[in-house]
Amino acid sequence: MDNAIALSSTPRKARNGLIELLRFLAAIWIVHCHNFFPTQTQYFSEGAVAVEFFFILSGLFMLNSFDKQKEQSVIKGSWNLVAKQFKSFGIAFIIGSIFSCWYAIVAEFESPLNESFIIYNIPSYLWYVYRLAIVTVIFFVLYRLIKNKTVFLCILFAIFVVCAHLYHYSNGLLRALSGISLGILVSQIPKITLQNAKLNLAIKIIGMIVSFGGCFAVAMLPNKNVNVLSLLYVFGFSSLLYFANQLYVNCKFMRFLGSLSFGLYAYQLILRVLSFYGLTNKLVLFTTLVAITLIGKHKEFFDLFTKGKPQTDALAKSNE
Repeated sequence: MDNAIALSSTPRKARNGLIELLRFLAAIWIVHCHNFFPTQTQYFSEGAVAVEFFFILSGLFMLNSFDKQKEQSVIKGSWNLVAKQFKSFGIAFIIGSIFSCWYAIVAEFESPLNESFIIYNIPSYLWYVYRLAIVTVIFFVLYRLIKNKTVFLCILFAIFVVCAHLYHYSNGLLRALSGISLGILVSQIPKITLQNAKLNLAIKIIGMIVSFGGCFAVAMLPNKNVNVLSLLYVFGFSSLLYFANQLYVNCKFMRFLGSLSFGLYAYQLILRVLSFYGLTNKLVLFTTLVAITLIGKHKEFFDLFTKGKPQTDALAKSNE
């Protein structure tokens, strides 16, 4: 059955439905944080820290991407990696960029054209994309220049420690450096491989549940300090992804939900413009966001009802 769920410690070519579901939930959390969700609560209010989840996830598969460029020069390999990332974001990135510029022009026309205006107001929510590209190139160059993998990982650990110490929520580059470096480090932690298959699976499931519960508990903390929260989530998300990556869930619907994650993120820029022009009904805004995202993934939606080998979406490929 196409939608059968199977748990296994063996990696598969198709995307892991469990990780895709986590991607979807993180995207929804960000929508809630940006105040476009139909209902708002005092909990989960700092959902923008869910961006750390995507940085760590990118780092988790980044060395695989680097190894695929081993026959290329540093410049060519860097270009290929960044080009693949931008291509994977597809039409959602293009449309999001257009509406980001639109909002910056019509809503903040009187702002001086200084560094803050160019770097923050134009990319807006898409700052994540550019920081991801910058750090990808930085780490790829380091990876190619430092031949000893152990030394490379030690340098990444030092980068993570320094960035964690200097961490500030408003500094996107520090967030990208800390999250991606940690993701790469987590990818090098040996997987749990006990001889007893049932015990092996049980430990992974328990680890996954505990990690998820920890992230949930942090979201319920009173007197929230966003910098402290972000660091807590960095460790919580890394633990969550470590166990999730070892629990393969073959679920077509989960993979479909995961394919919606970037659209839910980028198309919020359309809602930002609509809000500026007076559309403030949260239910209408959220419904519009979901509708536009589904239209962008209509092929994947109709694939849910067809039989055959599941396809790997572009965003997942960019992280391999």
